[in-house]
Amino acid sequence: MDHCNVIGLDIGHSTVKVAYANQAGEPQSIIFPSAVSPAIEISDDSESRRAQEDTVTVGGNRMFIGETAEVQGRSNAQNNVSETWIDSMEYQALTAGAIKKLIQAGAGITPQTMIVVGLPTSLYKSQRDKLRELTQRIIGHTHEVKVLPQSLGAFQSIMFDQDGQLAQGRSLTTESWGVIEVGYFSTDFMVMRGHGGKARWIEDASGICSGVRFAAERLSRILSDEIKVNGKSITVTPKEAESALTSGYIRYFGKINVTDKVQRATSIITEEVMRAASRYLESEAATLDGIVLAGGGAPLVASAIKNLWPHVVTPENPRFTVAEGFRRFGVGIMRARASV
Repeated sequence: MDHCNVIGLDIGHSTVKVAYANQAGEPQSIIFPSAVSPAIEISDDSESRRAQEDTVTVGGNRMFIGETAEVQGRSNAQNNVSETWIDSMEYQALTAGAIKKLIQAGAGITPQTMIVVGLPTSLYKSQRDKLRELTQRIIGHTHEVKVLPQSLGAFQSIMFDQDGQLAQGRSLTTESWGVIEVGYFSTDFMVMRGHGGKARWIEDASGICSGVRFAAERLSRILSDEIKVNGKSITVTPKEAESALTSGYIRYFGKINVTDKVQRATSIITEEVMRAASRYLESEAATLDGIVLAGGGAPLVASAIKNLWPHVVTPENPRFTVAEGFRRFGVGIMRARASV
């Protein structure tokens, strides 16, 4: 079984997460900011070499991605935060960048490599075929691409071990699990219930609400309304606000502590997620074996969700849960094929 032949991609609006395995079969990860900007000439030799590692070509256009886009692109850095995300040049550049970084990391990408990517639950049915075709076009038509709901990746990370086999003590046919996946664009909910010897996706328990961007946008407004420097309101980008949600400060002519304002903005997303969680999961929660709380925004709502339901499980690295779950799912498929 070649673990290296499966790559899990989570192309998020905030960060790109990549899960793969090295030649020894050990899980590895890559993460970089979901920032894209037009490539420019850089005069400093060492910085130019670093920028080359973050340069991709999409539609004939040279683009910076990741940290280089943030540092060199600054105000030109782009991020299409909308339901048309996969249609954007930014998405294509980030996908191409993920593959480039995998190659730089020494991951062996061959025509037999399987790529597993995801979509928000609400967009899965309408965009899965388009995303499959798009990913194959960017990466190469010889590659097998599977498209899954993002929340399914969190479920798979619990049910399968790193070798793609059913995890110890887990059962796809008798256990039932809920998922709350708090991403930047949206928060996804789902329930997988073991019934009749199969794992069944419960349609009425699936849905979405706002993601971390809701809190970041709210924090931006609060900071603009309430903080003045030299008598003028400050302007904080959503990206800067997102960073402040975890750091508790912003940089504006030095560091400004905004912890109290972060708490107010965070309470808004917490209330939004709690309402949606009750709507989608309340009728199922008591009979579930557990609820997986995943995604980069999981720490913002973990305390409130765990107070509501004691069997909530937060993975060690919730930001990578979806990408790693995708990888494990793909390895499981490869293992099943090899056994036939």
